Parts: sequence; structure tokens; C-alpha cells
Amino acid sequence: MMTMTFKEKENNFISLFESFLFKELNFRKSESLLLAVSGGADSTALIYICHKLKLNFALAHCNFNLRGEESKGDEVFIENLASQLEKKVFVKHFDTEKIAKSENLTIQETARNLRYEWLESIRKENEYSCIATAHHHDDSIETFFINLLRGSGLNGLCGIPKRNGKVIRPLLFAQRQQIEHFLEENDFSYRTDSSNIEEKYTRNKIRHKLIPIIEELNPDFRKVFYGNFEKLQSAQKMTDEAVNQLKKKLLKKSAEGEIFIAAKKLFLTPQPELVLNTIIKEFGFSPGVARQICLQKDFQSGKQFLAKDYRLIIDRNHFIISNLKVDSPTVVIINKEDEKIQLDGYTYVFSKVKNSSDLDFTDPETAFFNYNKIEFPLRIRSRMKGDYFYPYGMGLKKKKISDFFTDQKIPLSQKDTVRILCSGKKIAWVIGYRTDERFRVNKKNNYLLKVERRVSKD
Repeated sequence: MMTMTFKEKENNFISLFESFLFKELNFRKSESLLLAVSGGADSTALIYICHKLKLNFALAHCNFNLRGEESKGDEVFIENLASQLEKKVFVKHFDTEKIAKSENLTIQETARNLRYEWLESIRKENEYSCIATAHHHDDSIETFFINLLRGSGLNGLCGIPKRNGKVIRPLLFAQRQQIEHFLEENDFSYRTDSSNIEEKYTRNKIRHKLIPIIEELNPDFRKVFYGNFEKLQSAQKMTDEAVNQLKKKLLKKSAEGEIFIAAKKLFLTPQPELVLNTIIKEFGFSPGVARQICLQKDFQSGKQFLAKDYRLIIDRNHFIISNLKVDSPTVVIINKEDEKIQLDGYTYVFSKVKNSSDLDFTDPETAFFNYNKIEFPLRIRSRMKGDYFYPYGMGLKKKKISDFFTDQKIPLSQKDTVRILCSGKKIAWVIGYRTDERFRVNKKNNYLLKVERRVSKD
């Protein structure tokens, strides 16, 4: 059997890279790349390969200031390499330890969050098509074992995704040894991160202690993992498709953009934790949140879980996800079985009553609605920009809430204190002022929803 020459090996490695980049990742040569680089072997190889292929790219380097002079050396190395290749380079310094302490996160989590947020901001500002990181197959295997030990479920066992939004990983086909051979045979220098040797980190323990044992048991285990990841990713895809079908039955979106997850229906599914985790991970919640909710089903209403940008609130019949960054008004949920709630010093009483000529429709603090038109859960909230309704007595004439307030001569200082009762996406009652024509009561209605507002007694 003939041995491949150095040039043949190099061409073969670059051909594999090209195939993965253009076929697997659907990247086009006309597009541009922002390379996330540390100066280590993997990212240095990524730089040289992209240069050999004459791709349009720039470099981006994060200095997390965690390794003193070594961190500074990495930065200088990248700046010199960018100058040598005549490529644009972006560099950002972070006080990682201080930020980690203030946000109560690990150093690794903080560095990862800072890195991707900054990279995305640079990509957008400079209109690069994608961000490319230098993760490879061995990184993916290590991530598999980290997630296996954490109990993160099927999604965490699929390895590092080859594409995640605008982030692509064109070296994911390659093993660490292949990358190092490419650098050595081309006599390309690179930086070595001394922290990669320290065994205080889980990833390093897996790399230096667990992987050698597995390799001893099966020298071809890396090839086996290519197949394992394909099977696990196929299983995950099937799971996602099944959950997407369940979402249609479990989820509702309110007019305010809140997501309502039907709790009782969720717990009737074969795998409630898996389904819930698949839904809430899109909003940045960790798998531990789904696990905690499913293990302890009897949470008191009002219990909250926080992700970076979202809040998940436990309600009697729903799990409600809302955006923390939206200045949404206070919202109170009224379920079908609720009879009373307390709000703003008032008691609201809800009852289903039989239609009768004896009912008093003149009290401004009491409202009646066609029960067949009511959609639970109801919500009481403050006004929002763009609100409108069809005031009772005006036929089906649409009116903005802001214009209605002006007509009613409600002082500016009081406008935000007026509460609004909503049924589904419709306003049913501007409380204390006017109901909506769409919920009009007529003689044919056998049952009505009666809502009373009374000053609470001390």
C-alpha cells in the first residue's frame, strides 16, 4: 500500500474541509466569515485553511485576562498573524472574573456568554455572513461525556451542533490529531493554553484521564462516535418533530406576547420533562428547570424561574413564559374555576349566572358578558400601546383605548391606573367605564359571566 506524500495529505485534509464547509454547512464562497480565534492549534489551523482557500474572512480574539502574560501573548500572536496575512482583526478585553462574580456564574459560563455576545455584535456591525469557531470532533466527544454526567438528556448527547444560527463549525469533521499533523507538517506555529493541562476542569479530566481508557478499550472509538452522533441527532430530530405537534395542543400565545403552556395536558404526555424542556430551552431555560417542575408538580401559584431574558411563572393551570426585556404591565390571570381575586385594593368576584330580567345592568362596577363568547383564562392588565376595543352601544365601531380615555376625560395621571379585562386576544371591559360590543348580552343567552369589582374590606 502506497504512503501518502505530505502534499497529498495536506490536499486531502483541505478537501475534506471544503466538502464539509460547502456541502454540509451550505456555505457559499461569496459569503464572508468572522473567525473566532484564540491562537491555539485548532483556531490557527482554521485561519491557515481559510487563507489557503482564499475565503473572505476577518479574525476576532477575546482576551479574558485570566492567564496574565500568557493571555497577552495570545493576543499579540493573533495580531501578528492577522498583519502577516493582511487580515482585519478585532480584539476585546474582558474582566471575566469580576463579571462572573457579579452574575453568579462560573468562569467558563461567563467567558462563553461574553464571547458569543461580542462575536455576534461584531458580525452584525460589519455584516459578516457567519461566525466560524474551531471546534472539532474530539471537542464534541468531550462535550458528550460532560453532558452525560450532568444528565442533560438526549439533546446534550448529540455532540456540538455543526451549525447554530449564524455560528458554524467547519472543523467538526476533523480529529484533534489530524489538525495538529496539518500544523506540524506545514511548520505553522501556534499558542498552547497552559490551563488545558490543569485537571481541575471537568473537560480536562475527561480528555486526559477518561479518553485514554476508552481508547485503550477501542482504538477506533472516535470513528464509532461519528456514527453515534448521527443516530442520536436523528433521534433528536424525531423527538423535536413529535414535540412540535404537541405544541399545537399545549401552547397559546396571549395578545401581550406571553406563552401559556397547559400544565394538565403536559403531564398527560408520555414524557412531560422531555416535552417541557424542548419547549422552554428555546427561551434559555436550563434542563434543570423542566426537571424541577416535573418532579414537584404541586408548586404554589406565583413560583418563578428566571432565564437571561425570560421569566417562567407557575400558575394553577399554566406555565407562563414572558419576556423580561418587554415593559409589559402587571397581568393577573383568572382561571375558569377562580371565584375571587384581590388587586389594587379591590376584590373582583366572578360568577356564572342565569340570564334574567332582574339583573342590574346599570352598576358601572359590575359587568355582564355573553358566557359563550368568553375565553379562559381571563386577564386583567393595564393599557398597552395599540390597544383598541368596540365600545358597547356604538355597534361594531372600533376605537383606540387612548381615544376612548380622551373622550372620557380621564386625567393623564390616572390613565395607567385604569384596568382592562381581556378574554383571549380581545378586550372585554375597560373596568368601571365600558364593556365591549362583541360580548353583548341578549335574550337568547341562557348564561352570563358576571364580574363585580368592590372595594376590599380591611
